[in-house]
Amino acid sequence: MYRSDKIRGKQAELGWSVGQLARRAEVNPNTVSAIRNGRSVTTVSLEKVINALGLQPAEVFEPKPEVQSAAA
Repeated sequence: MYRSDKIRGKQAELGWSVGQLARRAEVNPNTVSAIRNGRSVTTVSLEKVINALGLQPAEVFEPKPEVQSAAA
């Protein structure tokens, strides 16, 4: 799962509108809105937005929770 708050925060820091981010990422503004709201989008679109913002994937994706095994 990705952290839409990180994307919104970086967008705000840069002062970009949804339209500006969409143009820079070469995606539809509706896609940017979906990402900002944490909805499901294609990996390609999400990568384009992350790259346009200058973010690293590790900054945006939550690590998988560790699986706890039952102690014997």
